[in-house]
Amino acid sequence: MTFFSRIFLNPQTRGGRKFLTNPHAMHSAVMASFPPDANLQHDGGRVLWRIDSDHPRHVLYVSSPELPDFTGIREQGAWATSTWDSTDYRPFLNRLSRGQKWEFRFTGNPTKSIPNGDGRGVVRPHLTVEHQSEWFLKKSESSGFAVLETEGIKDFAVIGRQDSRFRRNPGKDGGSRVTIKRVDFKGSLEVTDAEALRCAMVQGIGRGKGYGCGLLTLKPIADRR
Repeated sequence: MTFFSRIFLNPQTRGGRKFLTNPHAMHSAVMASFPPDANLQHDGGRVLWRIDSDHPRHVLYVSSPELPDFTGIREQGAWATSTWDSTDYRPFLNRLSRGQKWEFRFTGNPTKSIPNGDGRGVVRPHLTVEHQSEWFLKKSESSGFAVLETEGIKDFAVIGRQDSRFRRNPGKDGGSRVTIKRVDFKGSLEVTDAEALRCAMVQGIGRGKGYGCGLLTLKPIADRR
């Protein structure tokens, strides 16, 4: 099973503001939306989440192999009278096929590995829009899609960049300090390998999946006339 869910966050609440600014808090709340014995990472997918902030709306999207219960998130950082939407994601994923064209939105954590002499390398973030865009285009090659072009110009853009700094496991000796560089991309694509794209959409793309990165979503291309 794979489910796709959404809930609107309320930035006027203390919890809502915390969710919008602290990926560790949002990650904890999302994971608490599933029973402790739930199988949340297998071949059918893993838990992925993303917040789209299109003022005044702030929407949490979650893709997951189990059905979530967002009661805790609603009580902490949404509207007390609001509800959430969850749908079986499989029918949509199964309809994907080579040659289809879609609009997409994606939040990623563009990184690179710098050799350090021991064969493993050190992971560092890409800092410029140019390098972040190159990272995304390279990831698309193995993720089953190609960004569309118009007169030789790639139809995508970086629409947002943010650095989130927080402490992981703050109760243990102050915790470890984490910085996540999140980059929001938007554009249009063509499916080149439907199975690879399905896998990318439920397993995520790149690093930082626990902190709001990796989730690619699609919608029909709007009439731009």
